[in-house]
Amino acid sequence: MNVKKWTVLGVGSLVAAVASVWGGSSGFLSVGSAAYTIAVSQTSDGGIPRYDIQSWWGPDIVALASGAQPTNNQVLALAINCDSSVGLLVVYDTVNSNITTIAQTTSFDTVQEADLTTGMTNLERFVAIFDVQPVGNLAGGYLTVAGRLHLDTNGCATAVLAAQDRDPLDKAMGDEDIVKLTPGNHKGITQRSGQAHFMGVLDVISNGQTNTVLVPTGHLTFTGQLS
Repeated sequence: MNVKKWTVLGVGSLVAAVASVWGGSSGFLSVGSAAYTIAVSQTSDGGIPRYDIQSWWGPDIVALASGAQPTNNQVLALAINCDSSVGLLVVYDTVNSNITTIAQTTSFDTVQEADLTTGMTNLERFVAIFDVQPVGNLAGGYLTVAGRLHLDTNGCATAVLAAQDRDPLDKAMGDEDIVKLTPGNHKGITQRSGQAHFMGVLDVISNGQTNTVLVPTGHLTFTGQLS
């Protein structure tokens, strides 16, 4: 893979699954990320079926993908190439740039919009379907992600000032900025690349058994590019 054709956009926060965006440009910026996930799986109480509902933070998702406790350098990222035809859900190491692919798209469809003043195409909405790969403690699954991204003059996903990352349709589309809802200090996150939401299923290996984990709904807030 030629990394110069991709740009890495960090994810500030998410609910129900984790991500950042990796797409194309010649320069990369490292941005911290936070994540939150709601997972629903099957359990029983005295033979009576019950829901098992858990909260997963970003490091929990990275641990699933790597099969080990993550380091502070590892973040989840969604890599998107400049023509928005391919996406990868990955674990990205901000120190050594190692990448572990968690999921890859089987389809990636977009609708774009241009700035009415400049005439330059600078926004797109997308719907993408990802197949989860067998890696770490993940045996498979799928995710459907829908959202919006800012684009630079080359058509690559890019970051803008957080104050400029606004869309009047976010509420109607089911998108929202969730950075402020996550624990920790996120005041240093001054850039955003867009918002997204998703749903799907993860097949998780635990105690030697594969369990189906539902991801009913989730929210993503994409921040800046990652180095």
